[in-house]
Amino acid sequence: MYAIRVRVDGNVLEAAFSGLVTTEEALRAVSQAFVLAEAANISRAVCDLRGVDEGLAPGSISIIAASFSARFHPGQRIAILCTPAQLPVARRFARFAQIGEGFGVFTREADAETWLQRAPSHRISETMLRHMRAIVQDEPPAEDGIRRHSA
Repeated sequence: MYAIRVRVDGNVLEAAFSGLVTTEEALRAVSQAFVLAEAANISRAVCDLRGVDEGLAPGSISIIAASFSARFHPGQRIAILCTPAQLPVARRFARFAQIGEGFGVFTREADAETWLQRAPSHRISETMLRHMRAIVQDEPPAEDGIRRHSA
């Protein structure tokens, strides 16, 4: 079972799971949460798994992570709150989702809240820096306004 709500201040989406959560139910929750966040222009969310009694079926973590990853947008921050016993599975989910800095896994609510409110750091990869330098050092646009790159 799960419940999704928007906090009173309207800045954070909360999804709380309890009991037995099937793969289908988890996929519905991911879909509904992202739709609600997009409609309300919410970029922060807490997903509380501490009430879940039973784990998911084998192989379903990668399916749910793929669905999660497909809907995630840069600038969003999602904190997973779990028990210490759930930590290995939550970390595996984070690894499968491949979201990076926008995704945090926590066992203490205060830590999750602190992380959630911090602005994400925006680091530019070395590859992106090389491309940006090449553009800046490139020739000026031609008369037709189109920038041409030489190979």
